[in-house]
Amino acid sequence: MFQRVQGKFKGMRSAKNWTVYPHSKEDQSWIIQTDNKIAKVFSNGKAIVSKTKKGIGFVGLSSMLGAVELDAPIEIVNQLNELLSTGPRVRIL
Repeated sequence: MFQRVQGKFKGMRSAKNWTVYPHSKEDQSWIIQTDNKIAKVFSNGKAIVSKTKKGIGFVGLSSMLGAVELDAPIEIVNQLNELLSTGPRVRIL
């Protein structure tokens, strides 16, 4: 079972439920995805967010397809850090 976080990035009309992909403690980023967007959130508070609304998956993180770098919302970063600190509930690779 995957964990979820809730929030929105700049330019989104409303908060969405994001699925958190498996994460290793050594990794410095998280991949999160909702129905029509995907994002890579870095521990430094930055994120790469897909521009498309077609839900094309990991390819959507390519700058050639319009992905943009944004500041990650603090509520999303806090939720991701909380998931990582909870231990066994989070799938660690």
